[in-house]
Amino acid sequence: NLFFIFTVCTLFIGLIFLVLFLSKQKTNISTETYLLMLVIFAGTTAIIINRAEKEVRDKHQLKATNYLSQTHQADLESAYSTIYHQIQNDTIVQKIISQQHNQQDEELTTYLQATYFKGFWEKYTLQLTLCSKGEQLEIQPENILVNCSEYFSNLVNDFGEQTVEPNLKLLHADPESIYYLGLIEFNQGADSASLQQLYLEFFYTIVPKGLGYPELLVDQNLSDVDLTAYSFARYENDILVYKFGNFSYHTDFRYLEEYPEESFFYFMNYRHYKVKVAPDNYLIVSRPKVLLTERLSTFSILFLVFSLILFFRMLILFGKPSKATFNFNFQTRLQSVFTGSIAVIILLLAIVTMYYVRNSRETNLTDQLNEKTYSVLIELQHKLSGGTQLTDADSESLSGLLRKFSMVFFSDINLYNTSGQLIATSRPEIFEKGLLSKNINPQAFEELFVDDKLFYFTDEKIGSLTYYSSYVPLFLNENKPSGIINLPYFARQNEVRQSYYQMLFTFINLFVILGIIGIFIALILSKILTKPLQVLQRNLANIRIDKQNEKIKWNKSDEIGKLIEEYNRMVDKLEQSAELLKHSERESAWRDVARQIAHEIKNPLTPMKLNVQFLEKAYSEKDPDFKEKIKTITASLIEQIESLNNVAEMFADFSKSTTQHLSEIDLIPIIQSSVALFKNNRAVEINFAHQHEAAKTLAPADGKDILRIFNNLLKNSIQSISDASRGEIKISIVTQQQWHIVRISDNGKGIDDETKQMIFQPYFTTKSTGTGLGLAIVKSIMNGIGGEIEFESEAGKGSVFTLRFKVVSP
Repeated sequence: NLFFIFTVCTLFIGLIFLVLFLSKQKTNISTETYLLMLVIFAGTTAIIINRAEKEVRDKHQLKATNYLSQTHQADLESAYSTIYHQIQNDTIVQKIISQQHNQQDEELTTYLQATYFKGFWEKYTLQLTLCSKGEQLEIQPENILVNCSEYFSNLVNDFGEQTVEPNLKLLHADPESIYYLGLIEFNQGADSASLQQLYLEFFYTIVPKGLGYPELLVDQNLSDVDLTAYSFARYENDILVYKFGNFSYHTDFRYLEEYPEESFFYFMNYRHYKVKVAPDNYLIVSRPKVLLTERLSTFSILFLVFSLILFFRMLILFGKPSKATFNFNFQTRLQSVFTGSIAVIILLLAIVTMYYVRNSRETNLTDQLNEKTYSVLIELQHKLSGGTQLTDADSESLSGLLRKFSMVFFSDINLYNTSGQLIATSRPEIFEKGLLSKNINPQAFEELFVDDKLFYFTDEKIGSLTYYSSYVPLFLNENKPSGIINLPYFARQNEVRQSYYQMLFTFINLFVILGIIGIFIALILSKILTKPLQVLQRNLANIRIDKQNEKIKWNKSDEIGKLIEEYNRMVDKLEQSAELLKHSERESAWRDVARQIAHEIKNPLTPMKLNVQFLEKAYSEKDPDFKEKIKTITASLIEQIESLNNVAEMFADFSKSTTQHLSEIDLIPIIQSSVALFKNNRAVEINFAHQHEAAKTLAPADGKDILRIFNNLLKNSIQSISDASRGEIKISIVTQQQWHIVRISDNGKGIDDETKQMIFQPYFTTKSTGTGLGLAIVKSIMNGIGGEIEFESEAGKGSVFTLRFKVVSP
C-alpha cells in the first residue's frame, strides 16, 4: 500500500512537471516557485503516506492484540483428539512403556515426534513425562521432589481449563505462553500398580523469553507476529497480573476504565488498544507514539526525492547542453554558496556526532560489561568457594546457577574450564543450535592464560550478527585460574537499528528543514545584496547621451559603493561629453543650415540680378516694349521674393524652441483636425481609430506644434502613395503606462535602407520639390516636448511612424 501511494504521488508530480514543460512555462518559473512547489508536493505526499502508515500500524497492532488475546488453539485441540486413541493403542508405544531402562523417556519422545508430532506440531515445544503410581518427580532447578501425579493434578486444579477433548487441559500458568497438558493412560496389568500415565506438555511461546536474546536465535516458526517495540499487560479483577515491554503500566486497571474498549487511544505518549478477553479480564496492547522526527523524515525524504526529479527534469527535459543548463547568474551562485555551506556544515555535524555517539556507546557498553563481569565473578567466587573444583562440579547445577545470575545481572553467562571448554551456560540454545562452538575464543584464551590479563573485551560474530563479549579468569582457592567467565552482550538488533534510524531521521530532517530555511534566507539575502547591482544594471541600460541620466544614491563605502561612485562619475563625464557634442553638433548643424540658406538665397538672386540689369538696359535704350517687359520682370521678381520669404519662414520654424510654452493638450482633437484637412483627397482613404471616448489623452506640448507634426506626417504619407491605385492611411492611438502611443501607417512606396539613416536630417528630401525640413521639424518638436519618434519601413510595402507622447499625471 505504501509503495503504491508513493508511486502514484511520484507519477502525479512528474505529470505536473511534464505539463509545465509542455506548456513552455519553464523559463517563467522562479526559484521561489519551484521551492514552494516542492514543499507543497512533499508535504501533501508525506501526509498521505503517514496516514497510510498509521493505518498499517493500527492493523498490525490489532493483529498483535488478537494474537496475544488468544487462549484456545482450536487446531491443536482438534488434532489431539485425532491422535489420542492412536497413541493409546500403538503397540510400539506400549512396548517402550513396558520396558524399564534409563533411556525410556528419550526413546518414547523420539518415536512420538517422528510418528505423530510432526508438521503442524513442530511449532509447539513438546515435553513428555512418564509416571507410574507413587513415582517421585524432581523439579529443576530447585531440586525439589514431588509426587508425579499430584504435581500435574495440582497444575490442572490451579490453572486448568477444560477443552473439547476430556484428556486435554488448557493451563493459564504462564501469560507468555499457551500451555496445554494432555494425559494418556496405559494399563500394563490387572492391578492399579501397573498403571502408567503419560503426560504430554505442549508449549506455544507468545513472547520469546530471556534477556539479551538476539533475533537471530528466535525461532521464526513460533509466531507470525512481530512483537518488537510492543508492550502489553493483563488485568484480572482490576489488578495487574502480567506486563511485558517498556511502558509503565499502573497496577490498578481503573486508570484506563475511562477509555473505550476495542478502540485506539493515546496515553502517556503511547497508542493503546484495550480489549476484554474474559469477564473482569482485560488485555492492553501498546506501541510508542510515532515521534515528530519520524513523521517529518517522510517529508524530508520525499523532498529530496522530488528535488532529484526536478534536477533531472531541468537537466534532461530542457534539452539544453549541460554547460548552458548550469550557467548560473551571480544571484543563483550566491544562493548556491549559502545553501551549500549549510549542507556541508550539517553533514560534518552529522559525521562528527555519529562518530562521537558510536564511541560513547562503545565506551558505555565496555564499562557496563566490565562492571557486570566483575559482579558475576564475585558472586561465583562466593558460591563456588570451599574446595569445589569445576571439573568435579555438576554441569546442570552450574547452569541453573548461571541462569539465576543472568536474571539478576541482565546478561547471559558462559563458564569455561582451564582448557577452554564450555562447562555451563545460562543460554544452552546458542550451543545446541550450533551457532557457537563449545570451545572458547582462542584470542581470549591467549590474552588471559598467556598474557596473564585480568580482563579481555572484544567483539564477536554469529553469522551476520556482531556482539560484544568480555572474559575474566575465575580464581577459587588457588593462585591459578580455575576457569573463565564469559559475558556476551546481545543487543537486540531492532533496538539498535531503531536508535540509529532515529538519529538518521533527525539529521535528515535537520538537513532538509534547515536547507529549505537556508534557501529562503539565501533568496531574500541574495535579492537584498544584489539589489544595488540590479539598480546599477538598470541605470546602465537606460543611459542615453541625449537626456539627463540619474545618479544612484548609496551611503555605504563598500565595494558596491565604490562601483556606484564610479558610475556616478561616469554620468558626470558623460554629461560633459554630451554638452560638448551637442555644442559641436549645433555648430555643425548651423554651418549646414547657413550653407543651405546661402544656397537657397543664391539660387533666386542670380536671375533677379539679370532681370534688373535687363530692365535697366531696356530703359536706357528706350525700348518700345519697356512697359511690357517691366510688367513681366516685376512679376518674376515678386515670385522669387515670395520664394525667399518661404525659405526664411521654414528656417525660422526649424530654429524655434518648442519647449518654451508647453501646456496640457488633448491629442485626439488635434489628430481629428489634421485628418479633416486631408480628408478630401479622393486618392487616399484615412482611418482614425481610438478608444478614448470618455477620457482625454492629455500630453504636455504646444497645440500648433502638434498640429504641424501630424500635418507633415500625413502630407508625406499622401505624397508617398499618390501613385498607388488605392491609398490607405491608418491612424491609431493607445495608452500604455506613461505613454500615449500614436501609430501612422500607409501603403505607399516605403523607404529603402540607404535612405532610412538620413530621413530626419535637415534639408534631406527625396522629392523634386520642398526644402527637406518637414521630418527634421517633426523630430525637433518631439525631442523638445520629451517625446519619441521612430519608424519602420520596407521599400514597396509602406511605412509606419510611431510617436510617443508623455502622459500627463492626474
